[in-house]
Amino acid sequence: MPNQYVIYWEPSNLDNLGGEMKRASSAHFKKMSVGDTVYFVTKDEEGFVLLGKIVAGTITDSREKVAECLGCKVEDLNFYDAPDWHIVANLMKAFKMKALPADELLEQIMVKSGGKIQKIKTPLSHQSFRSPRLLTTGSVRWLDEYLETEELPENVVRARRVQENREAETREREQRKAEEEVASKGWFANLREAIQSLLQSPGPRRPRVPRPPDEGNPSRRRRR
Repeated sequence: MPNQYVIYWEPSNLDNLGGEMKRASSAHFKKMSVGDTVYFVTKDEEGFVLLGKIVAGTITDSREKVAECLGCKVEDLNFYDAPDWHIVANLMKAFKMKALPADELLEQIMVKSGGKIQKIKTPLSHQSFRSPRLLTTGSVRWLDEYLETEELPENVVRARRVQENREAETREREQRKAEEEVASKGWFANLREAIQSLLQSPGPRRPRVPRPPDEGNPSRRRRR
């Protein structure tokens, strides 16, 4: 059964904006199969961008095979320092490259990792997608809907609102806790200061007892 992945692409690929996404190169493609779908994201100065997807019609380590699939010569293609493995789209199903803001969507998608289904750890960075992330069926539907309508799926918007509300509640709880700690420390500090002041004060003076006269003390009588 085909799998679906999301992976990072360099921002330089935005130069092909509006053109068809026909091929891509990555050492990770060696482990993929024909029929797998790869969604591509990149990052610019404003955040993450969803570019589009390629359904792998061919997976090869031969540049000549890539050129054959595209109906051109190797020298007509710019491979740069591309890795040895390439995916080529089925040209009947090639999709145009877009540039859709994707921060909110990528924070909500679910991926499969180590037998678990989970969100991608935030804050997101390009390293979050350096290796292909295996997507869940629900996340694939969100990505496809977004690419087709260019509007965030309602479920994503709703999930984002829930997350924002939870974050706001967490901040409020932390603020109340901090205020209570400050108030508690202030009360304790005042109590400690009062105790120290009490211990350091001289206190009431004792009344002076009159000293008995020498005559009343035989040991202190003058010798005559």
